[in-house]
Amino acid sequence: MKTLATINVDDTVTFSEVDQENEYKFLSAAVGGYIQAVPLQDPVGELTMWLNEEGKLDGLPENIAATWLWGRSYGATDVMVGNVVLSGGVDENGETLGLSDDQVAALQSMFRLDK
Repeated sequence: MKTLATINVDDTVTFSEVDQENEYKFLSAAVGGYIQAVPLQDPVGELTMWLNEEGKLDGLPENIAATWLWGRSYGATDVMVGNVVLSGGVDENGETLGLSDDQVAALQSMFRLDK
């Protein structure tokens, strides 16, 4: 099981446990369409942000929290839209990693979530 965080456009953040077999289905449902992975180098560690590949074309609303996270890695160079999912980086085989306990704690603190 992998821990993933969904950052919703309504500023809520939820953590989910997802198994490898259902990972794509979960990601696609969470972002509402085809998925696109974007690597982030964040102070909380290596993250992957999963976005709706056609979100801007579909006119999805801006995700302020996700845009802020993007800016921590790349500066104010883009706007994230729609719900996004965060996972850890990738392993030596290119497989997606879940969030570590430290990353979950850092994200909970960052978004001021009850633990």
